[in-house]
Amino acid sequence: PFAIMYRMFVQSGQVLDRFTVVQLMPTLSSGNKDSVTWNEQGDSPSGSLSVSSVYTSNPTYSCWKMTDSSTSTYWYHAANQFRNSWWEVSFSTPCSFQKAEIIFSNGGYRPTQIRVDVSNDGVGYQSVGIYDIPQNNGTTPSVDTLTFPSAGFFTHIKFTCLDLVNPLVIGYGVYNFKLYGVKNQ
Repeated sequence: PFAIMYRMFVQSGQVLDRFTVVQLMPTLSSGNKDSVTWNEQGDSPSGSLSVSSVYTSNPTYSCWKMTDSSTSTYWYHAANQFRNSWWEVSFSTPCSFQKAEIIFSNGGYRPTQIRVDVSNDGVGYQSVGIYDIPQNNGTTPSVDTLTFPSAGFFTHIKFTCLDLVNPLVIGYGVYNFKLYGVKNQ
């Protein structure tokens, strides 16, 4: 339909793209262990990041560490609670979410599936899809990109872990998380 045709025209150069895809969240360097908020900064609307839990309630594994652009720090959920653990980003302005770039831990400490849901009230969610996360048994973290179908403008996006490569380990880490989309003008 329209979204597909529009992309074809933009990619062919026949039409200029009137929407600019931007990184919706700023790089954060501090915050509470289970939630963090920020003010509007450049193209990033004001918003918040919250998580289902933090490992041993230890600030070392705070949620904001997944947004600090470092692969030596990370958010880690509560032990043995990886199934249905989640992180959610909420914005003051509706956004059309385009993609997420995520660096997870390697080996058995890695999700196999992530469900992505969107909402405008933080209560009633609709599914964007379930994404398979490829295995990475190497020693170097890799970026996993989740590309979302066009679903409209929403103020909330939630990422839920459905399973791990090795369900016998205590969980997974999110080393880096970047969210891209279009801010509603």
